[in-house]
Amino acid sequence: MDSRIIWKNFKHSQIPSSVGLNKEFYKKIKPGSKVLDFGCAWGRIPLELQKRGYNVVWFDINETEILKAKKLAEKSNSNYETQVKFDVADALKLPYENNSFDVCLVQAFMTILIDPKHRENILDETKRVLKNNGILYMSVFWLTQENPKYNAF
Repeated sequence: MDSRIIWKNFKHSQIPSSVGLNKEFYKKIKPGSKVLDFGCAWGRIPLELQKRGYNVVWFDINETEILKAKKLAEKSNSNYETQVKFDVADALKLPYENNSFDVCLVQAFMTILIDPKHRENILDETKRVLKNNGILYMSVFWLTQENPKYNAF
């Protein structure tokens, strides 16, 4: 089964990611940077980035989760100078201009892709939308009840 179909059906409380950003992110990425968050679900990480001064575009293939995130963003955008934008989109064909982001945040995302060709395609898309000298922040995680771990950068 195509993993995109599976993720379209997850509900807020079921989405399994619990990975936070590595503290190195904040050391290497300057506030004000334009960040694209892949598979943001309900928007926990993008809202955290906004509070810290980043401009974030977030997308997910799951329309239900984006609707929930949109409500959170309306309030959040009125409280902060930096803004968040939200989209329903498929990472295999991003609706964004070439060279338009300082950072692509691909966190605990590639892990869910079953087809290796999809992984290659998504890496091509990140390269396309990143500005010259842009940063691809990618992390993966092994998650068990006994030992949650992740690696980034």
